[in-house]
Amino acid sequence: MTRSDEFAEIKTIADAICDEEVTPKQMVELEKLLLASHEARLFYLEYVGMHAYMQGESSAQMEIVMRRLQVEEIIIRPAGSGGNGEPPNELNNFEKNIEGLPGPVPGKNKTVLYIITFLSMLLISFIAYNLGKGQSQSLAMLESGILTHEKLGELKNENLEAGIYTTKEQATISFTDGDHFSLSKNSQFEIKNQNEIWLIKGKIERTHSSNTDFKIASDSFSIKTKGKLNLHKQKSKISLSTTKQSVILPKRWKPNHYWNFDDKADRAVDLSGKAYGILGQTTTNVEGLIGSGAYKFENRKTDFVDVGSGGGKALGTGSFSVTDGVTIEALIKTEWSGKELDYDEIFRMNQVKNMRMILCFQNDSSSKASKMSVPKVKPGPVISFGLFLVGQGYHELEMPLDGLNGRPTLEELKSQDKTHVVAAYNVASGFKAIYINGTLMASHKYPEGTKMLSGGPGIATIGNIPLFSEPFTGVIDEVAFYDFALTPYIVNQHHQLSSQGKNYFDLEEIESLPESLEITLPQSTKIIIDPQTGLPFIEDK
Repeated sequence: MTRSDEFAEIKTIADAICDEEVTPKQMVELEKLLLASHEARLFYLEYVGMHAYMQGESSAQMEIVMRRLQVEEIIIRPAGSGGNGEPPNELNNFEKNIEGLPGPVPGKNKTVLYIITFLSMLLISFIAYNLGKGQSQSLAMLESGILTHEKLGELKNENLEAGIYTTKEQATISFTDGDHFSLSKNSQFEIKNQNEIWLIKGKIERTHSSNTDFKIASDSFSIKTKGKLNLHKQKSKISLSTTKQSVILPKRWKPNHYWNFDDKADRAVDLSGKAYGILGQTTTNVEGLIGSGAYKFENRKTDFVDVGSGGGKALGTGSFSVTDGVTIEALIKTEWSGKELDYDEIFRMNQVKNMRMILCFQNDSSSKASKMSVPKVKPGPVISFGLFLVGQGYHELEMPLDGLNGRPTLEELKSQDKTHVVAAYNVASGFKAIYINGTLMASHKYPEGTKMLSGGPGIATIGNIPLFSEPFTGVIDEVAFYDFALTPYIVNQHHQLSSQGKNYFDLEEIESLPESLEITLPQSTKIIIDPQTGLPFIEDK
């Protein structure tokens, strides 16, 4: 994790300060974050100092000096005003120096420098005062058990500062606001601030809640909850339960590409990447299955949306190249004939030779049906999900449209206003699946860790593959492509949202997808968290 990632909240508030858009609420939050750790204060100083430098005029009228005393210090001053790094004594003197510089100083930059300088000097004074008096910022207290502290951590008279600790036996700690946590033996955790703790390994339980939002985090996710919580992190499994409704912020949730087709332009806008779609000559925009737009395909060769190669130049390159898995997601309204040897493409990307990735309706002849289907299914109309897997070759998982075992018939699909279709493959588990309207309908298990080949110079298309002319018949909307497998819980949540007329992410007026997303978790339910993505799924009972 980079320092910018670690201190992302501080970076956001610092940007707001430098843009003169900071709010009083943000300033209060900044104070809390800076009080939490010495490293946070140093990051803030360095970051605002760099902002000041970047906003200075090209003639370099301002300079930044960093020197190391007991702490690192940022000085912002007129260039050449002091060779030994001595800071100005008063803010007023600094303002006069700025006003006396030759040439104009833009008003906004001047104001920004005042704000940055004032906050930086205030912060430096605070750090120096605390260090000079030998004081520490106690965030929690060890109530019982034995801890050892790692880097940055301090354990003084059972008071815990920000830092990393390991339990030598079961331990209980309490925070200043009244939250109590129990940690199992050999657990390792990091106290970030008075409202945030990271579990590195082991088991943590929030045994008493102050009924305020507390953030419990790990490498791939963070959880905000007001209730009690039990989190257990093992090497390959993370389990969680909470007593009150909580939200999880997974590390990976965004698709590589997301086309909602709401922008009625000559291109299909990609809201999560750079794969803008070029429309086929006869592809027409219609009212959305959700939202304001979708595309209508009428079984013509010129009906398609060409979304390019994602920058791929060789196999395994570009934004359609995946390592951990893949998910293709779409809302459709099908009018497919279901006839033998008729194919309707939802999404397809052809790679080199016979390597390809497809999600489509198809009805192979009896002689062809068994060649690529794994597991084998009877000839007839199916939804097919094809991938090239290392050591396995090209296989298609097929979901028969036969009305058996809970599966819909083609006629039932055609009668629906919209159908949510998801195809996913998880490399770590080897699990390949097709979901219809949030429910698992077909699956196959490959050996764990079976990789797939994808990406490269081949063109990805929605609604057709012009080279072979396999055009879709009906409407396609809300297409998303991920470089990991969505969990069943998230697939079902996306279906529930789309059935309410909302997009998969429950966001309004999307211009581009945000960097973080809160996902609601059910209370009093055991949840498993994917260690790679931080996405939740409900453990089978």
